[in-house]
Amino acid sequence: MDYSKIIDYHREKDADLTIAAQPVDYKDASRFDIIEQQEDMKITNFFKEPDNNPSNLASMGIYVFKTDKLLEELNLYCEKWKLHTRSEEKPPAKFGKYGKASCSIISNGAVVNGKVSHSIISPDDFNEIDISSGNTIKSKIWETTAEENKKKIINI
Repeated sequence: MDYSKIIDYHREKDADLTIAAQPVDYKDASRFDIIEQQEDMKITNFFKEPDNNPSNLASMGIYVFKTDKLLEELNLYCEKWKLHTRSEEKPPAKFGKYGKASCSIISNGAVVNGKVSHSIISPDDFNEIDISSGNTIKSKIWETTAEENKKKIINI
């Protein structure tokens, strides 16, 4: 999926949070997280699968945050709640002699021989990402897509 449009919109509006949403039939709305918004699209309420549907605008589960706002609220290493993620059956991320990463998330299957900072590096099931020696990746979401069988880079 190409997230560049929602990221561009988020930046254009200088929003703290942007949620991708789409209308659904009212009869099905209770199966979704529902958003109420003002005319200017500012969110006024967010309902987790409500019994009484105040709206039919359903969250698609895609969220874009300002980094500082997200970090104010989120501590991935907090012992009070569990974070469940899916890990691919791949070897762990490999760092070569000159491989370095800071302020980044490096997924299984990635090979880092260069420098990575403020980025998310995530290979898919069929591809690996190899950050070559001498290269620097900064402020990127870098993933491979099986459909296109190529690397996709999103500036963040």
